Amino acid sequence: MSGRLVTVKYVSDGLGTDDEMKIHKYAEDAIYKYITYGIASAKANFPEYIINRFRKERRAAMRNAKIRLSSFKLAELEQVMRNKSKFIKH
Repeated sequence: MSGRLVTVKYVSDGLGTDDEMKIHKYAEDAIYKYITYGIASAKANFPEYIINRFRKERRAAMRNAKIRLSSFKLAELEQVMRNKSKFIKH
């Protein structure tokens, strides 16, 4: 990957313009750590302890991004799942 340009494109639902498309900083950090781990793990003669550290950082960043970006509300889930084949206990 040395000397090459990597472009990260945002895939959208089409409701905004290109200028409005932005990736949240938590997701951006997770993407960078994912790329760093991928490059380090693919290289030969790279110390294993550094690769393991990148893997841990990547997993932590992905977990934090998912937690912070998810706006999970139990009441909304209950409304969606009502009258479905799923049984929801209150």
